[in-house]
Amino acid sequence: MASAILKKILMFRALKFKEGNLILWGIPGMLSPLSTIIQLQRVLEKKLGKGASKLMYYLGKFQGLEGAKLSNEKFGYAKKITDKRKLLEFSTGQSEVTGLGIFKWVVVDFNKGFFVARGKSSIGLEYKKIYGIQRSPVDHFIRGQGAAMVEGIINREVFCIETKCVSMGHPYCEFIVRPIEKNKGHEEVKF
Repeated sequence: MASAILKKILMFRALKFKEGNLILWGIPGMLSPLSTIIQLQRVLEKKLGKGASKLMYYLGKFQGLEGAKLSNEKFGYAKKITDKRKLLEFSTGQSEVTGLGIFKWVVVDFNKGFFVARGKSSIGLEYKKIYGIQRSPVDHFIRGQGAAMVEGIINREVFCIETKCVSMGHPYCEFIVRPIEKNKGHEEVKF
């Protein structure tokens, strides 16, 4: 079943092709095989070590914040969808639109600022297919997007950690998002 945001894209014919450009809601984009992103991450891992995961995380966070701005400010979904959980679920549908997988929030606690999402990451599945079973999670870009989606709704800085990953042989990926101060000991918070 398609996410609400994907249904809106299809209904409003928001995806256009003009003079060799792919344009979604007026924003130029591109189609690229997942293997290209995975190869980029792999090269960064070899050259930068742990810095690669930080770079991919903050790139995902940038894209997530830009996506939230687009859907919440430009199209007013933050005002139209007053239920914060529904807005979070709507925003999460962007991962389906971009081909990163389908994720569901299994824990949403706005009072404590604690959130858990699960799903099968397209990056994790493809990473495992190309490089085999991994020792640690690989979805740094998606972690960044998860953090951005929550931040865009609660207006508080958060950090996302992946605790399970399909690239490691788990049946799903699991992402835990919580306030940044609860993650002070995590090495990537210092980036």
